[in-house]
Amino acid sequence: MINNTENSVFEPIYILHGGENFLLQEYVDSLEKKFKEQNNSEQNIKTFDCSVDNIKEVFNFAAINSLIGTQMIIVKNIQNCKDLNNKKVFEFVEKYANNPNPHNVLVLCSDKLLPAGNNFLKLFSKSKIKLFAKLKNKEINNFIRQQLNQTSINDEAIDLLRLLTGDDLQILSQELKKLTYLKTIDEKVISEYISFQRHYDPFEFLNAIIEKKISLLEKILQNNNDIEIIPLVALLYSFFTKIMILHTDKASQETYYQHFYQNAKRNYSLKKIESILRTLLEVDLQLKGINSNFVDEKSILRNLIFSIVV
Repeated sequence: MINNTENSVFEPIYILHGGENFLLQEYVDSLEKKFKEQNNSEQNIKTFDCSVDNIKEVFNFAAINSLIGTQMIIVKNIQNCKDLNNKKVFEFVEKYANNPNPHNVLVLCSDKLLPAGNNFLKLFSKSKIKLFAKLKNKEINNFIRQQLNQTSINDEAIDLLRLLTGDDLQILSQELKKLTYLKTIDEKVISEYISFQRHYDPFEFLNAIIEKKISLLEKILQNNNDIEIIPLVALLYSFFTKIMILHTDKASQETYYQHFYQNAKRNYSLKKIESILRTLLEVDLQLKGINSNFVDEKSILRNLIFSIVV
């Protein structure tokens, strides 16, 4: 991953940012490993966190030559740094950016995407900047195959794996370690070795409803007992009301232009949405004890979801 460190040459400053934290951390780990190999010591690595540490303290430390030799200074959560809004601090950091200490390696990390115009990106525009953006669908499939190395896996097995684990690369990597000793992987192997790992996320759940992913909804309902049905009903009612407006009001096209609104409009007819809204109102009454027939919430939720998507 890190060509420049293969020859033991480090940049004086790295800016690492983006939403794919697993890959970002892999890059940092690779930098650390190479640095330790080069210096034969773990004492030369210092970690700061901008959630708690003062950024001026970080750069003061980076500017000093240590008695124990070259140091690697890893700074986490630079997106939480408020100090750069102070003019004197900004100028102090700018001075270091223009003339970094050649004896130290400074690694500035953000687990979120830094927007264009961010102070760190402006100050360190000449430094090594790497973006770790969230992987797209095909890129996640490629990641799975790369993690398995010499083990072959078919497309159906990948689909099942992602259904069970979601697309968190950390979880995927952990689960794939169980399979690396195999020569080939199919759906049967995935079913045998991989358990359902996805935690309930209301917006992922909503997206599964929009896309009518019945098998995923089934798995989520089976494996999560902490789904709060009342806020979910409110979310669904609000969402499908917007889709009804999208069907009936051309002016709403500009308001509800995002792909998930458009997908819902395509997958749910106006007649079906009217039926869904009636069902949601009936469920709301059931949850308030009216016409409940003493049905438990889990059964109400299950019946509701499948009446929507089927």
